[in-house]
Amino acid sequence: RIDRGSHELALSNEVKVRYDRLLLATGAIARPLNIPGGQHALLLRSLDDAKRLRKRFAPESRLILVGAGFIGLELAAAAVGLGCRVTVLEQTPRIMCRGVPGTVAQNVEELHRQAGVELHCGITIAEIRKENGEFKALARGGQEWTADTVVAGIGAAPQTRLAETSGLELENGIRVNGELRTSDPDIYAAGDCCSFPHPLFEHRRIRLEMWRSAREQAECAAKNLTGSHQMFQAVP
Repeated sequence: RIDRGSHELALSNEVKVRYDRLLLATGAIARPLNIPGGQHALLLRSLDDAKRLRKRFAPESRLILVGAGFIGLELAAAAVGLGCRVTVLEQTPRIMCRGVPGTVAQNVEELHRQAGVELHCGITIAEIRKENGEFKALARGGQEWTADTVVAGIGAAPQTRLAETSGLELENGIRVNGELRTSDPDIYAAGDCCSFPHPLFEHRRIRLEMWRSAREQAECAAKNLTGSHQMFQAVP
């Protein structure tokens, strides 16, 4: 925990560490599929997750990917390249809705279809059932798909528990200003865990979940921790 009044961190072994300034870089966790049977959907966030999935990517194995963002489509490309039969189910009207313009998404979609990936957009999964060693993904419209493995790639949730219990302001993550400073003047945050106003988007508050942004925010925060007043304005 953080004792903001005394500028001390309490560690899990109850050792206390004093700070003058503090950076929170707590990252994010893969967002689980919060529907009945959602626990059957595997996630990809860690190396162990990747190893677990790799064992299932056998030729002719059937794979359902829920979510057509970066994670879902990268997994689809990898799996179909290993001979899997891949189906991607996306809730929004097109793939990569949050990440790229429609023309880019269309090109990516064509490449996936040419590789053999089956893509369905506008699909909301209502339930995942496990029956006789296989899984059924049931959509609200009545459609269903059967697979040996289901993976959810529906985004990430910022790790904000430490900030929240410390009384820092939250808004789609830990709320920071243009200098990556939180509501406490001596605490900063960077990476997937924080949202910030971006000057390229009329200072609209956004949160980025890409490794490059995390690295660039860390560089900016490090300068500000040591006395600078640099605004974060790197192009996503």
